[in-house]
Amino acid sequence: WLILIIVFQPELRQILERLSLLELIRGRRSMLHRETLAELTDAVFDLAREHIGALIVLPQRDTLDLYLRGGVPVDALMSREVLRALFQPPAPTHDGAVVLRTQRIDQVACFLPMTTAAGLPATYGARHRAALGLTERCDALCLLVSEERGTVALARQGKLTLFSDPLRLSQELERTTPEEVDETSRLNHLWNWVTHRLG
Repeated sequence: WLILIIVFQPELRQILERLSLLELIRGRRSMLHRETLAELTDAVFDLAREHIGALIVLPQRDTLDLYLRGGVPVDALMSREVLRALFQPPAPTHDGAVVLRTQRIDQVACFLPMTTAAGLPATYGARHRAALGLTERCDALCLLVSEERGTVALARQGKLTLFSDPLRLSQELERTTPEEVDETSRLNHLWNWVTHRLG
């Protein structure tokens, strides 16, 4: 049993997170504030206007440890200016993905798994394939800026949606990104788990 637990530790952790057992113990992870989403939206459309490619990962419930490669821990406060600087072509972090957690930049220069899906458009580059590859494997969201076409897209569940309006993108992120949870809602979440999932 001990060997099995050691060998399948990542899978067991993911199952527990799916069942919300870890959330019951430690509380649900806080996600992005509305102000941070606005900064993020402005930043990606700034990059799109300048045809600077970018790939930004927004974790949800699933752990990303199995999928991120070569990332550099940063733990910096997220801002429009910092994101723009990270993706400027001379920067060594230009080609990798940035991972955001709560209001902070958690990692930079991350490499994501590529999609193995066939029949993708010929216009899809490495960033498109990486965004699709990650979101096929977990519930994370990926914001993508195409360097060639200057477009903004959101990848979710292995599908890409283009956005031409910052307001529409901001509304979509607010809808799909869990809100920050305070102590009261954490207790409510605990009560809901006990009453609805105990069986």
